[in-house]
Amino acid sequence: MKNRIVVRVLVCILLGSMLMLTACSNPDDLFSERAVNKYNAYIDILNTSNAWLSRIEKSYFGQFGYEEEMEIKPRLTEHGWFFFDSDNLYDDRSKNTTQQARGHLSSKPDYEEADTKMLQLCDVLDAVIKLCYDDINNYYRNKEFAQDDFAKGRAYHSQMLARFTELSTATVEFMIAFQPIISKYDEAELARLEKEGLEIRAYRLKLIQTATKIGDLFRMLEFEGVDFLKADLAQYEPLCTAFAEDLETLILIVTENPDKYAKEGFGDASSFARGRFMSIASDIKAVTTDILTMIKAGTTEIEPEFTGSLSSGQPKMTSDWKYDPVGTFEGQLDGLIRFYNQSVH
Repeated sequence: MKNRIVVRVLVCILLGSMLMLTACSNPDDLFSERAVNKYNAYIDILNTSNAWLSRIEKSYFGQFGYEEEMEIKPRLTEHGWFFFDSDNLYDDRSKNTTQQARGHLSSKPDYEEADTKMLQLCDVLDAVIKLCYDDINNYYRNKEFAQDDFAKGRAYHSQMLARFTELSTATVEFMIAFQPIISKYDEAELARLEKEGLEIRAYRLKLIQTATKIGDLFRMLEFEGVDFLKADLAQYEPLCTAFAEDLETLILIVTENPDKYAKEGFGDASSFARGRFMSIASDIKAVTTDILTMIKAGTTEIEPEFTGSLSSGQPKMTSDWKYDPVGTFEGQLDGLIRFYNQSVH
């Protein structure tokens, strides 16, 4: 029985990116079935928390704003509003995720501080799910605001501001505590894949690791208030080159060995996700090459390498409708990790 370690999703709005792993059964405790299941459950809670943060930021705050006094748009009073368009889109799965993570608390290995932070994150996430789904979603979907002139809506808005901050903090604290464990798996997993000759799995993981390092570099520049054009070429160019070379090697391996996916344990069900992973990786190569050209030129006024639509979505644009290469890259990295996760098996 093979145990696959799922990959962590990109932390889009917080500190840095996290990466997914795959692993088979191994006599070593690091890759025992129990250890892998616990690791997967903790990665899943991190993914779920970040998905909720992103959803709230885009959907709720996009509608009502971040100020203490909520913004009430005219269209809202006429049409109502809701987070979700079905009764089980997020809530049931998210609740199950917190239950599973809690269920692995006593499992070995002991994650020490990360175990404590996981419980805190689950408590906050459960509270956020109830507020978003059971309270706010139903309030606006049922147009209850028409009966109380948004009185309860304003109270919910105050709660949302507080809960969003709590969830952001709890997610960051858990991620920091869990990062050493993630790093330990990263190093061990790549070494194992290479030792066992699982070339496709090894190069897919290399692409995730390199792209994540590029994302970390851009996020640090943003945190420091430095334009990406000021990025250190000595740091960025080797990463850009490594990503391009590893992708070309992976394409060659897959092209010359069409049955190698099956030999490495990939199932037919992952075919679509594997294809999307490769398409997005090609887009990332194009976008990161654009960025390299821009950094060298000291300007964004260049001809992008790609033309028309990217296979994995439209390029991001700035508020004045200029091409946003870093925003485009971040969107592609999110997709790369997502389809990596979906094609692990």
